Amino acid sequence: MSGSTELVNLSSLLNSCITACSSHLRGCEEIIVNNLRESVQRVISHVQNEKESVQAFSEENTLTSECLMSLLTVLGDCDSILCSEILSLFNILALERSPAVLLYGLGALDTLIYLLDEHTHPLQVLNLIGKITKHIKCGAHEERVDRLLTIVTNNVLTNDMTLKPSLYTMVNLTSGSVPVQMHLRSLDRSGMLRKKILKLVCHDDNEVSIGALAALTSTGMADEFNKLNIIYHVLNISCVEYTMC
Repeated sequence: MSGSTELVNLSSLLNSCITACSSHLRGCEEIIVNNLRESVQRVISHVQNEKESVQAFSEENTLTSECLMSLLTVLGDCDSILCSEILSLFNILALERSPAVLLYGLGALDTLIYLLDEHTHPLQVLNLIGKITKHIKCGAHEERVDRLLTIVTNNVLTNDMTLKPSLYTMVNLTSGSVPVQMHLRSLDRSGMLRKKILKLVCHDDNEVSIGALAALTSTGMADEFNKLNIIYHVLNISCVEYTMC
């Protein structure tokens, strides 16, 4: 049986399990939750092994994806393993730029922000947020973008485990948006964020750290040459600052 055919056949079981669980997971029979977990694991196995299955899932199961995303809001403290499995599936789909994930990207961010607030699988959640924000227009100064930017800023300062996806998301959120860049700078009145990112740039000259530093210091100019000049300027005037980090 081909991956795409198998995925279509899984739809009925998956959707019935989601429907049974959607009101509240705690009240569900264990067999229903186990069936849901098994279905998600089988889908993951297919989309990992066959790229055509990603497209099949996207075309046949967009509604299922939306239901699974909604279901995550009740999974955090009820079934951590199943929550992790669903996040793994979405991370695979987002990597392939699947419409099932990207179609409702901004709406999905509300659920993912909730999971971050609840400290539910932060590394998986931030990896997924990074992939979503790379491919959608986040808009200027929206409430959810401000909230998300506040969370990832705190993560950069306090949680090295989520440092890379936090910086990646920061760059995606601020890209091309002067209001969001201004909000980022307002979150760093103490200068601690700038110092930490500057330290990363000096130790490891990678694109994500440089992009985050540019967002913190630029005047919103999108031109790459101007951005580079800004970065070099910041590095030159920050030598003393860096040695004190």
